[in-house]
Amino acid sequence: MSEIKNLSAAGTLEESPSPVQRIAELEQLFSQAPGMLVILKGPEHVIELANRAYLELIGGRQILHLPLRQAIPELEGQGYFELLDNVYSSGEPFIGKGLPVAVRRGQEAKVEKRFFDFVYQPIKDAAGQVTGIFANGYDVTDAKLAQDQLHRSEETLRVAMSAARLGSWERDLITGELVASDGCKANLGLPADDVLSFEQLQSMRHPDDVGRVNQSIREAIEQNRDYDVEYRSIWPDGSVHWILARGHALYDENAKPTRMVGVTLDITARKQAEDAVRKSGALQKAVLESALDCIIAVDHHSRVIEWNPAAERTFGYLRSDALGRDLAELIIPPELREAHRLGMNRFLATGHGPVLGRRIEVEAINAEGRRFPIELAIEATEISGMPRFVAYLRDLTRRKAAEAALLESEQRLNATYEHAFVGISEVDLSGRFSRVNEELCRISGFTREELLSRTFLDITHPDDRDEDLENFQRQLAGTLGSYTLEKRYIRKDGTEICVELSGSMVRDTANRPLYAVRVVRDITERITAERHQALLVNELNHRVKNTLATVQSIVAQTLRTYTDPLQASKEVGQRLVALSRAHDVLTRANWESASLREIVAEALEPYADFHTRFTVDGPEIQLSPRVCLSLAMAIQELTTNAIKYGALSAASGQVRVIWSIPETSQLHFCWKENGGPSVSPPTRRGFGTRLLEAGLARDMNGTAKVTFAAEGLECTFKIPLGGSTAALAAPN
Repeated sequence: MSEIKNLSAAGTLEESPSPVQRIAELEQLFSQAPGMLVILKGPEHVIELANRAYLELIGGRQILHLPLRQAIPELEGQGYFELLDNVYSSGEPFIGKGLPVAVRRGQEAKVEKRFFDFVYQPIKDAAGQVTGIFANGYDVTDAKLAQDQLHRSEETLRVAMSAARLGSWERDLITGELVASDGCKANLGLPADDVLSFEQLQSMRHPDDVGRVNQSIREAIEQNRDYDVEYRSIWPDGSVHWILARGHALYDENAKPTRMVGVTLDITARKQAEDAVRKSGALQKAVLESALDCIIAVDHHSRVIEWNPAAERTFGYLRSDALGRDLAELIIPPELREAHRLGMNRFLATGHGPVLGRRIEVEAINAEGRRFPIELAIEATEISGMPRFVAYLRDLTRRKAAEAALLESEQRLNATYEHAFVGISEVDLSGRFSRVNEELCRISGFTREELLSRTFLDITHPDDRDEDLENFQRQLAGTLGSYTLEKRYIRKDGTEICVELSGSMVRDTANRPLYAVRVVRDITERITAERHQALLVNELNHRVKNTLATVQSIVAQTLRTYTDPLQASKEVGQRLVALSRAHDVLTRANWESASLREIVAEALEPYADFHTRFTVDGPEIQLSPRVCLSLAMAIQELTTNAIKYGALSAASGQVRVIWSIPETSQLHFCWKENGGPSVSPPTRRGFGTRLLEAGLARDMNGTAKVTFAAEGLECTFKIPLGGSTAALAAPN
């Protein structure tokens, strides 16, 4: 049997791998590739193969043999499906660098933003037709974030150096080439477009300072340390400026210095100020004596060498008593004295101190032994070759008391804010809620988080927005102080609620608006009561007129029926008494409950031929006082209308009053007339019809329908049973 052999690296003969082995090796390489690999087939981009890195990216979800849109739905709306469609249709590859992708690492994981470099490469068959897409990508999120952070850091450094008027420079120690920033050139009095050489920089230094500067630079390079030197520079205009230069050398792998980088700062003003202070002892004395802060200087043994008047007032020791004494024994509490001594010794030994150049808050003690908080800043200096320490101290007693009072006030305000019986909110200048209390959440029906994502206009009834917005804009412009108005909110559940709003604007010391404070009170019950009262007043006016008409009709019908004046008078009196009893039903709102049959009987009793003209039928049912009152008013209205215009205006007219409970949750009450004059629908709805269909139906929490049929008027009420407006108190 013939075999195909090849020579291995060890010099032995090996069998060539079979196609199956080749495929297995390729699949293993595909699976273990560090980049993300996936093969998509067809126009639906069905996932045929995906390597381990790709599956780890999506949290090990089962995606093979699924269209990409179904396998990874969170990619929808990010443009990547469209990119794949374009590559498939055009046959052109796509290369992306650092593109953001929102992906879910697992079925239940949150979508997170990552950055990728990737290639979409079309897969073509022998005829050149695209059959799929090979996608290869790398997660560059960490590199992208690091690059963004580096950019932000560099920009921060640039802004900081510009704000501090620092100039930067870099010198190649091999070639001598010098690169200086615009700030560095500005510190030397040179324009930004000037090219600065090292020789020019040397020539601009004051002759008396050149040797000292060069010596400092040489020592810094030889000892691998920073150099820090102040020297005078002669500007092109002949003026002399003081420059602070700091730098450090950079070395190659052989410890050979190759470059030096550093910064410069024009300290002319500082040097002039220092010179002025040195030349003016009177100024120094004035500063010490007039300073509001304590200024205390000590030597390296912690002995006091300066004690200004503010220190005398704060600590209770005269200057003459304090000079020469150990500072620790004067003002430092006993438990902190050892730390003070250790800190001084550490600085004297190493030149470093943890509290130097910082502002810290500590506790001090005065001559009477009273402890109190102070703010402390310590600077180290050198006088005649000896270290000296200058401390600046400020009594914080009042500030701490004010802070405590402010904290207590804020806590009290927060407690009041959250437990107020009115809704309180703060809105920014765009009208968006920035702070809300619990009562406003209750009033509006929204949670605190939901309100903080909305503006006050978002929850305001559309018809009420213009007035509120106009007042708010006038407040912003400063033409309106505070204002109060009544408006409606649309609650989260869609219902309307009436509120009284008081709005005011908080401004800064320059009278610029900062934010608005809005206080709202729920006045829905009051508004509802006012509307109900208005309805009752209108009903009262209408009812008085109808009552007089009813009385007139009763008298007229009685006189037509009875020719004997005495009998007629007796009948009229009886019916007027019955009418009075029916009217009582309208005012007895304090009933516990009443029988519907009794309500109907009492309401119809005053009218002529009650027992022959009316048919009453229905089961026994007990009604709540509110429904009793409303039904009595409805019967009164319907009876009056029937006497004046309907069935009771004719001798043959009849009225059926029937009710039933076809469902356990509703009462059906029907008034139906026949035998009277022919009826036609009116051209407009009168007050009586509106009262029945709107006012009384609403009071019963039900519905009413008035039908003007030719054979006679029909009115049907559907009243729900149960709840706070229950029609049914107890069925019999």
